[in-house]
Amino acid sequence: MQLAADRIYYQTNAFNLRFDGGSLNVTLRDGNFAYDAICPLNGNPVFYPPSEIPPCQLGATGFVASGDLDGDGVRDDNEYWSIVQNGVVPAARVEPSRPELCELYSGPPSPLPRPLSNFEDETVVVFYNIRTPAVTQYDLTMYSLDRPYGPGTGELERMDDEVISGQYVFTFPRLNMPELNPVAYAVTIAPMLNALNVSDRSQAGFRFTSGSWFEGKYQMDPRLITPIKWTGNDRTIVRRGDRILFSILDPTENSIAFPPTVPENPVLLTNPTVQQYNMPPFFFVVGDEGVMNLQYNRFLPTSGVAFDSSGRDFRAQVLFVDTFNGYVQTTFPAGTSKRDRSLGGDVDKDGMTNGDEFSFQQITNENINAAAKAQFVPFSIDPDSQDGFRPPELGNWFDTPFGFTISEEYDTLVSLNVEPIRDPNVKPDGPVGPFLDAENHIVIEVPIRPNTGNTLKYQFQEYVPGKKGKLRGQKLKLDENWEDVVTVTESITEQHMVRVECLSILDTIDYFEGPMPVTYDVSKLVLRSAAPVVDPLAPLPNLTVQATPTALK
Repeated sequence: MQLAADRIYYQTNAFNLRFDGGSLNVTLRDGNFAYDAICPLNGNPVFYPPSEIPPCQLGATGFVASGDLDGDGVRDDNEYWSIVQNGVVPAARVEPSRPELCELYSGPPSPLPRPLSNFEDETVVVFYNIRTPAVTQYDLTMYSLDRPYGPGTGELERMDDEVISGQYVFTFPRLNMPELNPVAYAVTIAPMLNALNVSDRSQAGFRFTSGSWFEGKYQMDPRLITPIKWTGNDRTIVRRGDRILFSILDPTENSIAFPPTVPENPVLLTNPTVQQYNMPPFFFVVGDEGVMNLQYNRFLPTSGVAFDSSGRDFRAQVLFVDTFNGYVQTTFPAGTSKRDRSLGGDVDKDGMTNGDEFSFQQITNENINAAAKAQFVPFSIDPDSQDGFRPPELGNWFDTPFGFTISEEYDTLVSLNVEPIRDPNVKPDGPVGPFLDAENHIVIEVPIRPNTGNTLKYQFQEYVPGKKGKLRGQKLKLDENWEDVVTVTESITEQHMVRVECLSILDTIDYFEGPMPVTYDVSKLVLRSAAPVVDPLAPLPNLTVQATPTALK
């Protein structure tokens, strides 16, 4: 039996963590089974005999009449399984299919109702030795109870009040005499890691302590190693059997995007007191999004059969952004000096600083990559022809030793454009203006680099006379004389050469390289005077823009 008090928290900035829901969950299982894991026909609705290809030497030896045999959340009713010899252990102590007799008998003083009933019957009925005259029915007793708590402060307070540390005793119907002398199991919920509560003066609790946050999202540059740090899981809270696991989920939170393992599994960290994970580079591209998930799991035995299996999920939305340091890491030629790699350096000697080239470059490889990745449509290749079902305009596959690929998804996609920083004859335009529009308003337009989060700031400045008549730059006051700064976005569709790496059904890596139409956005900031100038022939104010790239924390 396992008793779990689970919670999910979401962090949106350095100190804000919201409760996103939880549950008190009880599961009991009396009985077990073992099946031939190599047999690919397990779970087949049609009987199958022993075979060498596919490898299933026992064939179907068991039939599931009802229930979820393998515990994957999907019922296996009316399915055949290859169960190994003596691989079914029937219920030994608890009567199956009597959920009305299951209840929480006692617990620590709290508003949690008792007796707490409403258990679900998940008993599995298996027929074993189905190819012999000695067919035997086995009942594997399974019960579960789930008491949910919704998101929000009120539900958090209700869970805090109802589910407290202490011993909980549950009773279940005894095998073969369910109405008499129930079986009792006790399990203790130990104090557990929870999120930081800023109103708590002790400042105890979990929170991510690193990172720069933008619109509620934790920013990472996918081209750099990102040290992710947290606090709260010190030795005062850790218990025997605790584990910490790290992963990045896809935006829907339905699957694990990192690490890209088959089957999906998070990264198990070395011990439960670890407070840092170094996210490796190049598993995502600029523009990707995901959900960082740090799981804190407990498996604390109370007795030989009862366990506290409470868990916590600490999550934060992740935005993969384009930073100057990441740009330098992948763009500048090998061996570039530290001075030439700096913001004020000029690696291609074209008269524009590295910082300005980065800041005012609208059409970036990173933006093209992100757009192409979102727009790429997987397809099949006919095993008898490399043309097959592949759209003819999409170039060729190569390195396909088996000549057959179903690219359900790919690992990486990169555009093959040459970065402008390597060409001294190509540089971004920079700010345009000031100039007068058709209505004689003063306008200045600033091309902005996409996907930078809050790591790149643009500051409008005006040069005014200073001491001894020298011009000095000062922050432009955006008062009633100026309209609000607006962002103007335009969509562009162009052909770009791209390379795609994907996994075939035979676990070989295949490469596609060819042209692909890619639609992406370019944007600019526009500042406009609130009123037209009185004299269109008079000198315009000396306006410019200061761009300041910053590093992620």
